[in-house]
Amino acid sequence: MRSIYILVRWSAGENRISGQVAVHPQGAANAARRSRVRSNFQITPFYAVRQEIQFRYNSIHMLAHILSLPEAEKKTLVEFLRQFVTENRWTTIDQSLAGRTRHLTVVLENIYQPHNASAVLRTCDCFGIQDVHIIEAAHEYRVNKEVALGAAQWLTLHRYGDDRVDNTVTCLTRLKQAGYEVAAMTLREDSLPLPDLAVDRPLALCFGTEEEGLSRTAHALADHAVTIPMAGFTQSLNVSVSVGIVLYTLTRALRTQAVDWQLPPTARTDLTLTWLIGSATGAESLVRHFLRDRQLPLPEESGGLSES
Repeated sequence: MRSIYILVRWSAGENRISGQVAVHPQGAANAARRSRVRSNFQITPFYAVRQEIQFRYNSIHMLAHILSLPEAEKKTLVEFLRQFVTENRWTTIDQSLAGRTRHLTVVLENIYQPHNASAVLRTCDCFGIQDVHIIEAAHEYRVNKEVALGAAQWLTLHRYGDDRVDNTVTCLTRLKQAGYEVAAMTLREDSLPLPDLAVDRPLALCFGTEEEGLSRTAHALADHAVTIPMAGFTQSLNVSVSVGIVLYTLTRALRTQAVDWQLPPTARTDLTLTWLIGSATGAESLVRHFLRDRQLPLPEESGGLSES
């Protein structure tokens, strides 16, 4: 029997996860490597990823089930799970929630160098930005764990990597529909200096690669063209440095103005649960125990994957 190879690409969004899966016989593996799918998928023997797919499915399915519970039950679950994390972790969760915001969100277009991708996530976490939107038009967004220092697990990553559509259009259109104004960080002339950008409305801050910047599509869809004032010969900054400067400037402005930038109570509860589940050892078993004890419905478990 010929080996089966599976191409897997997971895309995480708020409270959900979706996967694009394509199965290839061994003879097609080389062809798949040469195709455009190369930059978006990892070719792996099926047996090596089957358990990982099962684990991710069950974990995200469990989280989605929990977040659909009534608010009172979710708050009770928070108090239950709190017993199973250290006091230091609970204090960090509580303090981080106080500074978390979705009033500002970061959009990354084609940022593919792992060290830059990872440094940006750390920066977003440090400045309290919860949502990061990742557009993978030509390159897969890869994280260097040593640089990220675990920042990704505390953020909500929205990934746009569908080869059938213009992912920049999809991402920015959805953000506009959600009430965001789009700010393109650029070096173009006549751009608005960063300190003059108003923060009274939700902003989606778009960053491109150091070599090419943002695409024409991103510029065309932007409500604002914004630049970081610079005085040197080299009119260019590393993308993670740019993100840091922009977020420091704008989060500082948020906190000094009468802007409702903090998360609403329901979102704080959901995020607390998400972080607790990511922190407590054996969280899935603990949650199932809680649900059974309170006679609440359990999430249905996947029946498993087979090679037949």
